Amino acid sequence: MQQSHAKVRHYQGIVGSVANEVGLFDPIRGDFSGARLPFSPKWQSSLSADYSLPLGGVNLTMGTTISSQSKSLGVLAITNADKDLYEVNGRTLVSARLGVEAPDGRWAVFGWGRNIFNKYYWTNTIQTYDTVVRYAGRPAEYGLTVRFKFQ
Repeated sequence: MQQSHAKVRHYQGIVGSVANEVGLFDPIRGDFSGARLPFSPKWQSSLSADYSLPLGGVNLTMGTTISSQSKSLGVLAITNADKDLYEVNGRTLVSARLGVEAPDGRWAVFGWGRNIFNKYYWTNTIQTYDTVVRYAGRPAEYGLTVRFKFQ
């Protein structure tokens, strides 16, 4: 059986309390007044528009969605020196759809694209041990949806 005794002056990520020569270090308690919540951008918006017109016995439908959000932070407590490491940049993403649909809505075929301009963005930033990790958002995606309603 072995025992190790080491005094901890600073260790980011401790869960619980540690007593040492500096005093009691308790990361659970703290004054977070004025701090922004992680992943809560100041501004977030979404605009969607769809248009449908009859065309030769079918309905031609097209639409787009533009979603945007301002920058946010990936952690609750942050120093000014670390702000660039944990900041999740703001972004604007554009999606589009185009398709044909039966006038009675019984069937439809739609082509669609999400993030059609292939904007590179982060969704999260965290620290694991001594490394800051950023998670990239989804790249451009394209697909086809075929729908049929049984009556």
